[in-house]
Amino acid sequence: MNWAYSFSDTASAVLCQKLRNGVWPSRAPVGYLNDRNTRGIIVDLAKARLVRKAFELYATGNYALHEVRERMSEVGFVAYTDTRFSISNYQALFKNPFYYGVMLSSGELFEGKQDPIISKRLFDEVQAVMDRKSKGQDCPSSNSFRRHRVHFHRQK
Repeated sequence: MNWAYSFSDTASAVLCQKLRNGVWPSRAPVGYLNDRNTRGIIVDLAKARLVRKAFELYATGNYALHEVRERMSEVGFVAYTDTRFSISNYQALFKNPFYYGVMLSSGELFEGKQDPIISKRLFDEVQAVMDRKSKGQDCPSSNSFRRHRVHFHRQK
């Protein structure tokens, strides 16, 4: 067997085990920080408040994505690079179940150990607004979280 395939299989197994253990194996999403001491993810209190506010604004149904972007930029909600988030960044943010405590990887859901920033109810409200506001395009990337068959893994 080729060593590259063996390495790839080992790396995939390690990542999968981390996910099964409720640990996100990558850089924390905005609103969270990677804790080097515990090797876990902790809430970034300042950004988490802004993430929650963005979800709350959009959930009202009164704001388009570009309006949420403008409002949140005005209060200092910026990316790691200190630049404004793009519209597609907001789409990805609003589709990410990580914020209510679940991790999505390769079409599978895993229960995370991170503290949720929003409730599942708020997440679902945002999904409903996104569905209502979508232009009816059947784009594979559109709402991929709910279009794919997912398997939910609970921690043991």
